[in-house]
Amino acid sequence: MAGESRETLEVALAQMPRWVRTDYVEGTTTPLHIAALRNDTGTLRILLESENVPIDIGDELGLTALCLAASEGHEAAVRLLFQSGAALVKPAPTEDLKEIQALHCCVLMPFSKPSMIELLLKLGADPNSRMAAKYKRSLTVLTGCLAASDRPDIVQTLINGGASLDPFQEPEWNALATAITYNRVKSLRLLLSASTTPWRGPYGINLVQFAAHYAQYGDSVVKLLLEFAAEHPDSPHSAGLELDAVDDSNMSALSYAAKAGNLAAVELLLARGANVDTVLRKGSTALFWAVRGGNPQIVKALLKKGANVHATDEEGSRPLTSALKKKRTKEMDKVALILLEHNASFNGAITVKRLPKALSWAAMSGRLDYLRLLLDRGANVNRYSSNAGCAVLLSASEHGQLGAVRLLLERGADILAVDKNGRSAMSVAMDSGHRDVVNLLATRGADLNSRTENGDTALFWAASNGFLDTGKLLVERGQDVNAVDEEGETALFAAALKGHGGFVNFLLDRGADVNHRNNNASAVIIRMVDCNAQDTRLPTNLGREVGEVAALSQALLDTLGILVSRGANMDVLNEFRYFKIEREGKTEVSRARIADGKCVFSTMSSDEEIEAMGVEWDPLNEVDAA
Repeated sequence: MAGESRETLEVALAQMPRWVRTDYVEGTTTPLHIAALRNDTGTLRILLESENVPIDIGDELGLTALCLAASEGHEAAVRLLFQSGAALVKPAPTEDLKEIQALHCCVLMPFSKPSMIELLLKLGADPNSRMAAKYKRSLTVLTGCLAASDRPDIVQTLINGGASLDPFQEPEWNALATAITYNRVKSLRLLLSASTTPWRGPYGINLVQFAAHYAQYGDSVVKLLLEFAAEHPDSPHSAGLELDAVDDSNMSALSYAAKAGNLAAVELLLARGANVDTVLRKGSTALFWAVRGGNPQIVKALLKKGANVHATDEEGSRPLTSALKKKRTKEMDKVALILLEHNASFNGAITVKRLPKALSWAAMSGRLDYLRLLLDRGANVNRYSSNAGCAVLLSASEHGQLGAVRLLLERGADILAVDKNGRSAMSVAMDSGHRDVVNLLATRGADLNSRTENGDTALFWAASNGFLDTGKLLVERGQDVNAVDEEGETALFAAALKGHGGFVNFLLDRGADVNHRNNNASAVIIRMVDCNAQDTRLPTNLGREVGEVAALSQALLDTLGILVSRGANMDVLNEFRYFKIEREGKTEVSRARIADGKCVFSTMSSDEEIEAMGVEWDPLNEVDAA
């Protein structure tokens, strides 16, 4: 080698990253790969002319310099490498590895250029070659491109270059089906226009039915297919895009969408006029498939369009009894309630094993007719009806079914029964906000110390919600108005902090201590001052309209006035110093108790912050105004 060429080569190598190997070992990145990635044709020429470089050597991924240049869209580098003898296809070096093709690498890149695809095809790349297997299925260049991205420009280039659109051994993996599988909407429209062979999948399924399977894509593909059929009635595909067509297994697109839980597709198909009650496989309608899938929204959509809630399949089951046969879940409970609200009926399919579930659903929906029927047939009113250990009385109470609660109590339901989480009928009724049920349970001997999920007893719950009639009932039945919660607060705190002045007056009339202090030595008057000063920051105000916040603020002021007029000790305010500051349109107030010149309690984190934060403020001014 001439000295000048050697010097030129050394200069080129000196510009390479230090980690690049120069001994050209298969499976490592070499100067040839780096030059190809950079589209550095000058260095490529030097390398190819100066040494006996193995031009098809693969890097760590087995990619050749030509593959890398093609992937990056470097046409000049591709032409130079090809003219220098680089292969478009690198044979597999071992049985464990697949062959590497430049065209395959190129179509898999989301930034590939159509001009590069055209160049590779012009140089002899095979547009119908098979790519490495994916999901144990062989992809062509075209289907591999569709699996990678939605690039109609690349798809069109491949079609122009001779890529086949015809189905092959597995029709669900031809170009049309692959576009549907990967939600390639733009490419799918192009393929429908270019393809002349009607698609038919396994069991005679058509494209609309196939698309309805994919709930994760909603109605995007189904909508495109229906629009294409309407716009191109003479297309060879239009006959296979009929709305109510059924496949060889007697399933329609609507039934597939319902089975897959594809709500958007169900609503679209119904809006386009799909027959909601087409009798399908084994006598089922789309409603059966929605019920079996435990999808309440689809059940509701089908019923809204007039689906027959009393339909019977070949086994004699109705939609409601189909639900009974499935495992009980929250979603299945919702399905059953929707069916019962639409006058669904149980039939002879109810077995002794399914009686508890049926009884619970009847109670949850308030269907007293079925409740009586099932109890008369021997359903145990106190048997748990689910893995959560939920007695039927809890189900009725949680859903606010007053009539069902009354009937169950008359039939011997245990009012003190609890589920596996320790919840009673009283606690679930409170958590769900059903005051009438709480009142009934209170008069029938329920445990008045049952607690909500927040740890509130019945009296605290009533006080917090301002349910005065419930509060009176509870106090009449022995609830202590001065009982405290874990924070040392009484029901008076709960009522006052929500601005329920009427409830506050009631509790004070019944002996509530207006000057009781909680675990932080704060009386209710102090807590009210805090809330009044910071009413825009209260959790109860989140998501409220401005008018609602203003009304709550006024209610807090009014309640504050009640406490003052009913003997609240104003001297406790002197134990604290208050600091008020406006931040981003919101008022922030901090409070600290000072004893012997030292801070013994503070809503701030340090003594320094007390002095640094805001200006000292006298809450008595607003108390007087109230």
